[in-house]
Amino acid sequence: MKLLRETIRRIILEACKRDRYWGFAAAGTVVICSEDSSVYLHQRPSMKWAYPGGGLQAGFPDAIIERYYDTPIPEDLRVEPNDPRLFELAIEELEEEAGYLGLPKYKLLDGFVTYEDCGFIYKTFIVDVSLDEKLKWTPQPAPEHAWEVLDDGWYSKNEWELKDLHRGFTPALIEAIKGYIQ
Repeated sequence: MKLLRETIRRIILEACKRDRYWGFAAAGTVVICSEDSSVYLHQRPSMKWAYPGGGLQAGFPDAIIERYYDTPIPEDLRVEPNDPRLFELAIEELEEEAGYLGLPKYKLLDGFVTYEDCGFIYKTFIVDVSLDEKLKWTPQPAPEHAWEVLDDGWYSKNEWELKDLHRGFTPALIEAIKGYIQ
């Protein structure tokens, strides 16, 4: 069995899409307002339009050691898709990148793995805010995370897909969002 596991690991190692990831897993939150069919996006330093998200690091949420993790992700660090730390991370990233002045009340609509590679997973959550909450919310990054957000805004169902979207917007995620903002 050990020989089989090592052989499979070698095959996986050769097939990894990336050599390393920021975190051994990651999560993010897409904020929508289904009442007016809009999506909140922010522009990253890469000039791509994205949603708040980040990597799960060793020691989360206490003594975080931020670093890259080589692929394949070691077995002892791999997380299951339903690990509650992923949702905690997604909301923490939303607070860091857009909720410095507070977050709106939201309803969790969905959460699914949008990317996998050699033990690394990225789980994306979709939350819905009412129109009233959207209008009261002033998205702003925490000062130490302001460098992550060059611009932001709400975009209608006809506008958001026309942006130069970050690779995190997988076809499955795009279809899920469209289903909620008809």
